Amino acid sequence: MAENSETPQVQEEMTISEFSPDELEKTPLLPRSAWRSQVTYLKTLLKTKQILDKSVGK
Repeated sequence: MAENSETPQVQEEMTISEFSPDELEKTPLLPRSAWRSQVTYLKTLLKTKQILDKSVGK
């Protein structure tokens, strides 16, 4: 097995105290893609529930 001569660089984690208040206000709680996928999941779940409710209610 050949070893990689480059050492991986570890990025330091920033603590909350290192951010300015303006940066904290602009930082989303989750990345947009996570919000989008969560919304899509919930919409799909709701549609599925509505279809099942209609089929059982007949």
